[in-house]
Amino acid sequence: MTTDVFIVSAFTGYFVKLIIAILLTPLIYLGHYLIGKYINS
Repeated sequence: MTTDVFIVSAFTGYFVKLIIAILLTPLIYLGHYLIGKYINS
């Protein structure tokens, strides 16, 4: 594996994980809210 291929694959993997984390954040907050509401009721 050349250095160029390594750098491109590293950045691609980083940005894919970053996009997934950004998209899942609202769902995590929603789940936290619903669980808290369920426990306190």
